[in-house]
Amino acid sequence: MALAKKLIKLTVSLAIEFEQNFIEIGQALLELYELDPAEFHHALQAAKLGRRKGYYLIAIARAFGSAPVSKYRLRRIGWTKLAMLSPHIDKYSCNQLLALAEEFTAKELETILRGEDPASKERTIVLYYSQEDYDVLEAALIAFGGIKTGRVMMNREEALLQMAQWAIDLAAG
Repeated sequence: MALAKKLIKLTVSLAIEFEQNFIEIGQALLELYELDPAEFHHALQAAKLGRRKGYYLIAIARAFGSAPVSKYRLRRIGWTKLAMLSPHIDKYSCNQLLALAEEFTAKELETILRGEDPASKERTIVLYYSQEDYDVLEAALIAFGGIKTGRVMMNREEALLQMAQWAIDLAAG
């Protein structure tokens, strides 16, 4: 199938700059999925996109493909938030939901979509460590109540707060 090959090639070339091209990638993947699902999976592998991301991009293409919204606005919002919104989009809710996505973080938006109020006072910290430093942090978190389950650290927030309080108490003498 010549069209399938063209769509795969297009997907691979667009994936090089994913953030700028996720809308077009989603449209190409949707067309390919409807044409030949096996080739869709081949395109995901060739473009080094995960299966879950591929299905999210298809959902975005379906939800926003015919919506009267600029691609610029959709790109600014980003594929992660659009993927969250896509199951909820219809011609009546589109602009209202996009406005929420522009106003709130992804975490807050997820909470809103569940019908809950976002916790406006929560803060996020992203930290990057070498493996050696991470091993030290992991051991400290476990010492303060963190629970290692496979590759996941449970109770990490509580353990970090316990460790911080211990450090404050120690410094206060």
